[in-house]
Parts: sequence; C-alpha cells; structure tokens
Amino acid sequence: MPSDLTELTGGYMSRWGIFIGDVVTKWVINEGFDREMELVEPFKFQDDNGKIWPAQRHHRINGASIPQIFWSIIPGSPFVGEYRRAAALHDSLYIARFEKDRAGIDRAFYKAMRADNTELITAYVMYAAVRIFGGAAWNNEKIVFMSKVVEQEYREIVTWIRNSGHQLSLEDIESKCGEARTQFDLE
Repeated sequence: MPSDLTELTGGYMSRWGIFIGDVVTKWVINEGFDREMELVEPFKFQDDNGKIWPAQRHHRINGASIPQIFWSIIPGSPFVGEYRRAAALHDSLYIARFEKDRAGIDRAFYKAMRADNTELITAYVMYAAVRIFGGAAWNNEKIVFMSKVVEQEYREIVTWIRNSGHQLSLEDIESKCGEARTQFDLE
C-alpha cells in the first residue's frame, strides 16, 4: 500500500528518497551557445532522512555541467540520463546556497540520482565530478581551461571507481576527490 507521500506525488519512494513535483523548464535563449533552462515550477526532493531539498522557480539551470571532454566517460550529455532531475535539483540548490557549504548539497545530488535509479557506478562518477569541479560553480566561476593533468587525474579517479565499484563508500570517494582538489587548488 503506497504511503500518503507516494499517493500525493505519484512517485516511487525508494530507499534514497522521493521527488515531489515535476521538473518543468523552459529554454532560455541567449546569444551564442544556448544550454540554460529556467525552472518554471518549483519541485522538491525528500531524502531518506526526511530532509526536504527544494528547487526554486525561476532558477536558471544548465543540467549536468559535464565538460564535453568527459561525455565519453559519463553517459549522456547535460539534459540526458537518469540523473537529469538530480542535476536540476543540484543546480538550484547551489544557486540558492541552500546549505552553508556544498558538501551536503552534493550528497543530496547523489541520493537524488540513486532515487531516480541511476546506476551505482554512474552515480559515483557523477558525485566525484561535483566534488572535484563543483567548487567553481559554488564560487560563481567558470572553468575556462582544464589542464591535461587535471583531466587525467579525473580519468584515473573514474577508473578507480569502476575498478572498486560496489565496495566503495561516499567517504572513500570524498577522500580521493579531496586529494585531487587540494593538489590542483580546486577548493
């Protein structure tokens, strides 16, 4: 028998949480490369601890801000993949500065991906990406140039995740990514 929340949302309550409401967006037309969307309606994610993570109307999001050089590593592109609702949530939470630091938001992103049935290894790889590169977005900066060394380090972390797979924890990934952020001054 579904819970009241499940009936209310029409969603599926996984062990990771549930999305409340739909992700409704419209394209934002800019000069040049258009990859921004605006949230037309608010939506929420309730995690497994009952915490509500709200995505706000009018926030401009760009989906999973995956640098094109990593599209071969991470399945899909910015608005494609089982992680797209989680990416919209993550973008909005960063914009709103919903937490005092980004670590909790990044964990909510991971849980939202898993709630949407993103495969474990893909969720780990995406989580590693936001832990390493999310500081730029958090600080309202753009990564204009990524050195081959940083690119190679991320590829090595992805290989490590894929080889270690189901025996990893988020703490393992956070530790590995923290080393990379410190090494490349990506805090």
